[in-house]
Amino acid sequence: MPFRLHKFVIIVLIAVVFCFWTTSTRAQTITPTPTAGNGFYFDQTEDMVNNGESYEKLDILFIPFNISEEFYSELRYQIIYSDGQVVQNMCGDTQARGLFRVEPFSSNQQKFNIKYSVKALDFDYFNCSFYGSDPFSTKPIMTCDWDKLRENIPFETDIITILSKDFRTLADKNIIMFGDLASADPNTPVNYGFVHEFGHAFGGLTDEYTYILSWSCNDSGCYYTYPPDRCVDSEDPNCFIETEKEISYIPNEDVVGCPKWCEDYDKDKLNELSQECAAFDNMQECITRPRHCIWFKQKHPWFNANCVPRSLVVDIGINCKSQCILDQHYQHLGFSPDCSEGGMMSNRVGDFNPISENHLSLALECCYPPGGSIECRDFSDKFKLVPDVNPYFKFAYDKFANCFDNSSTTTPTPTVIGDADGDGDVDIEDYIIWVNNYNQSTSNGANVGDFNQSGIVDGVDYIIWLNNFPSS
Repeated sequence: MPFRLHKFVIIVLIAVVFCFWTTSTRAQTITPTPTAGNGFYFDQTEDMVNNGESYEKLDILFIPFNISEEFYSELRYQIIYSDGQVVQNMCGDTQARGLFRVEPFSSNQQKFNIKYSVKALDFDYFNCSFYGSDPFSTKPIMTCDWDKLRENIPFETDIITILSKDFRTLADKNIIMFGDLASADPNTPVNYGFVHEFGHAFGGLTDEYTYILSWSCNDSGCYYTYPPDRCVDSEDPNCFIETEKEISYIPNEDVVGCPKWCEDYDKDKLNELSQECAAFDNMQECITRPRHCIWFKQKHPWFNANCVPRSLVVDIGINCKSQCILDQHYQHLGFSPDCSEGGMMSNRVGDFNPISENHLSLALECCYPPGGSIECRDFSDKFKLVPDVNPYFKFAYDKFANCFDNSSTTTPTPTVIGDADGDGDVDIEDYIIWVNNYNQSTSNGANVGDFNQSGIVDGVDYIIWLNNFPSS
């Protein structure tokens, strides 16, 4: 072989070896692969956390989309185990942590199984598409045929999480699309975004963002440019009851807010605020003068007035572990803007608020595996008759409705006035039973909210409950 040709062959071989070396050591994007012979697309998975039988555990599956194996591994670890990332938000410096560093999940790690798929999501096979965006994200929203995706997982899975950089982070029923790592808010940490969306997908929690209450006034009067509550402008006498029915199922949302949840709230302070607002008999004075009042066309049943208090700054109690306030949007529970308390479902990071944390704790206790206590029975019963008002949250509520194991529990007879569930006190669960049976004829008495045994669940029974709430 001539020297020149020999030299050329050596150079080619070196180039091939170098190309192979750089390709094999460089992080590569995980590519989709065809379905296996068993018919399931996601047939290749590895365990990240394994605590035993799937039917007793909360099962999470991670699926990659258009990301490298190295980043896929790093991201999985970060959103589950991160000990804390210091970020600055509206409350100052705070710690954003992974799922297993936030309560109640930190104390219940043994209730989880977590797997990750070796295969990437196939965009075409699952009929995926991108559309739109919003001010909170720099990336589009991705949607796929989620039913087809669920059918291609050969084992029970409670929460499915798609990991990528290519789409906006959000939850769609039990699917978390976790992307948009360069969000419109540079202070939003990766692990906070996952835990927040997990609150939606697993717990059926709603957002707790607050919004600016805006109105306009002209010669004809004043009006809200964005009504903070649908009953504000309603003349339907059943609006409050229907709204209460609709949102009473959402664990961290309520028309009245903290007064129904914080047993030791400052009643004198709330009464002072109520009297100040109630003194105004027209909308213009109500919403422009005190700045902490809101106007309803009909009298609000809780305050028995058209002009009622709402405030972001007035502390009316601390029994819920954090300051209890009336929220800006008025249909949410209100907690003080403290990053260490109640910020997880808003944009303040921190922890879940105490009401949300209690709900998530009960979901874990009563559903993984199903429990048979009276507390679990009450928890499950609360979700049995949820109307089809929010399909995204109802997906979680239907699961909770079937958690209770009734093999060892009997329904007690209520002995305390206003106590519908027979647990010995008058609390929010009794109110929910009354709401669920409102305006219905019955012979079941206090068990269904007919506290005066009149044969119908009506407003009189509500007053009985209210006069005895809270008691123990």
